[in-house]
Amino acid sequence: MEYTFRAYKLVIPDWKKIKHDFFQHVYTMNISGDKLEGRYGFVEVNNENVDIYGYFAQESIEDFVKYENKQPMKLEDYPWIRTVFIIDCEKLIVYVHKKKYASKFLTHGKVLRRLQQMLSDELNQQVLLIPYYAGLDKENFKKVFYDENNTIKEIQFSDLQGSVIINGTQLHNPRKELDELRAESHNRYDAKILKNAWLQANEGENLSKSPTARAFLEGTSSVGSMIRYKTKSGSTIVEYSKAQAKIKVDIDDEVSDINKIYLKVRHEIDVNIDYINRTSSLDYIDKINGLTDEEE
Repeated sequence: MEYTFRAYKLVIPDWKKIKHDFFQHVYTMNISGDKLEGRYGFVEVNNENVDIYGYFAQESIEDFVKYENKQPMKLEDYPWIRTVFIIDCEKLIVYVHKKKYASKFLTHGKVLRRLQQMLSDELNQQVLLIPYYAGLDKENFKKVFYDENNTIKEIQFSDLQGSVIINGTQLHNPRKELDELRAESHNRYDAKILKNAWLQANEGENLSKSPTARAFLEGTSSVGSMIRYKTKSGSTIVEYSKAQAKIKVDIDDEVSDINKIYLKVRHEIDVNIDYINRTSSLDYIDKINGLTDEEE
């Protein structure tokens, strides 16, 4: 089963004062809520190195019934639904499992609002969870594209019209003598004709070796809208010019031990550390006063 984790910047105004006691705050926090809205809180909380992890459990208030002697009886104890969370206390990033809830009363947005409110109440200060965006600007798009550890499988470009190639731009390797002809052809024809482009590599091939892909990428005003690539570790990553940061992890359906889930997620974060570090730049934080979240 594929788990998708969204990343959020954890903003705590007095972090330096409370950081040494933060685990105890989360670990000992009481269950919140009531019978009308449902109860919720942190459960199975653990810590490992700089991380705090566990489940955020919520009572699912639904119109459930059970039958005795074919007669309906309303349930008084409702099921609890768990959501995995990891708090990186060094980078101050919160990873929250973005899951589809069977209950119509539970949503990812509600989980985030409850997390934010519980931490604010516990710490007596306004805590914010702000979505990280991992959108690739032109410079970072090129870094991903030309990284020898990446195999580029698919790429989309926009704003190609009027996007010209500057003389001296390397498009071929090793036949560099073809670069000038290619640039001239692109500037004369493609820059007038094309608006968008979508390229896919054949099996076993890498688009970073394609002069066409390089020409589109190196255009003065072109935008890399999407790039799909495989890393050296074998992970497949899809990135966009603007998208909310996420990590995807394959976890067996039978696995419910939070420690095993944590180790899987932490491993995936570590092997994609370049991606994580890029999202941790303040340039990618949504400039808002509070919490928002994108729908899938």
